[in-house]
Amino acid sequence: MKYLIEKILTESTDLSKMGEVLTRFNDPDEEEVHHYLKLFNYDMANVYHYLDSKGYGDDFLQNLRENAHKGLMLLIDALQIQNPKMSREDKELFHEWILEQWLNNHPNDFDYETQETGKIIYKIDKGDEVNLFTNKDDIQYYAEHVFSDDPDAMDFLQYTPDISTEDIITATNRENFYRMVLWFLKKYEGKVVQNWREEFHYWAEEDGIGDNSFYVTKDRMESFIGMDLESGKYNWLVFITHLDGEVEKEVDEMIDEMKWTWRDNWGAALEDEYHDTYKYEFEKHIGKLHGETEDERFYDATELLEDVLYRATKDGIEPGNEHIHEIIIDYHSEITPPTPSDPSMYKVYEYYNDMVKYLFK
Repeated sequence: MKYLIEKILTESTDLSKMGEVLTRFNDPDEEEVHHYLKLFNYDMANVYHYLDSKGYGDDFLQNLRENAHKGLMLLIDALQIQNPKMSREDKELFHEWILEQWLNNHPNDFDYETQETGKIIYKIDKGDEVNLFTNKDDIQYYAEHVFSDDPDAMDFLQYTPDISTEDIITATNRENFYRMVLWFLKKYEGKVVQNWREEFHYWAEEDGIGDNSFYVTKDRMESFIGMDLESGKYNWLVFITHLDGEVEKEVDEMIDEMKWTWRDNWGAALEDEYHDTYKYEFEKHIGKLHGETEDERFYDATELLEDVLYRATKDGIEPGNEHIHEIIIDYHSEITPPTPSDPSMYKVYEYYNDMVKYLFK
C-alpha cells in the first residue's frame, strides 16, 4: 500500500478530485473513474484503504452499494469478502453490505416481516416450488401435485399390480376378516348354498339337501373366526372360492371390490412416497420449511442463498435483474429427485384396512 501511494504521488496526477469522483460515480467505465482506478491496478481493496485514509472510505463503500453499476461486485473486492461459509466475519460482512440489497430488490421473494438476523428466509407462493425442479421424466408434473395448494390425486392405476384372491384375504387384518365373515352371515343366514369342496361335505350330509348344498348358519360361519387367524383365513378362502350359483357371483363381486380398494390404496401409499421424497429433496437443496400462510411457504434458505447470491454478485449480477429461482438453478442446480418405484407395504396394508371395512355393511 505504501508503495502504491508513493507511486501515485510521484506521477503527475491531480488527486484532489479523487475522493469526490469515487464517492459519486455510477459507471466504473467513466473516463475519470477509470483513470483513478487504473492508478491502483483496479485493486478495489487498495482504492478503499487509500480513500479511507483520506476520510472518504465510508462514502466510497456506500456509493458502491447503492449507486454504482455492478457496485456490489466491486464492494466484495473492496472489503475482501470471501464466501460467507468461509468464516463468521465473511458471513457478517456479506449480510451487512451485500444481502440487504438483494432483500430490498426482491420483496416478492424475501418478505421483510419474516426475515431474521443471520438468516435468509425465502418466500415461495404455494406451488411455485415446481420451478426449481427439472422438467425431465415428468418430475415437474409430480412436483406440481406435491406442492400445489389444492392438488389432484396422482393417477397410478396403470402401475398398480394385480392381487390374487388369496393375497387379498391375507392382507385383510383380523378385524376386517371378521367383518367379512359376519357380512356373509348377515346376507345369507338361513339360505342354502352350494360348495363342492370335501372340507364341507359333512355340512351337506348333516342337512341332507343333496347336490353339495347346506344351510348357512351362525355356528358354521363363526367357526371360521373361532380358530387361529391363519387357519381361519385359509379355510375361509377355500369356502368362498368354491361356492356355486348366485352366491358365487355376489361373493366374487365383493372380492373384486376388495381388490379395487387394495389397488386404490397401493396408489395412495405410492403417492405418499412421492410427497415424502420430493419434500425431502426440496428441503435438502433449498432449506427447511420455516412456516407458511394460506398462500405462501417460507423456507430457511440461509446456507444455499448465502453461497448462491455471493457467487452471483461476484459475477456482476445485480439484484432485481433476474428471478431468484433462476439464479438458484444457475448457481446451484435443478432439483432431480429419485423416482419412487414401490410404496411402503406397511402403509398399503394400513390404508387398505382403513378403507375396506366400509364394504362390509
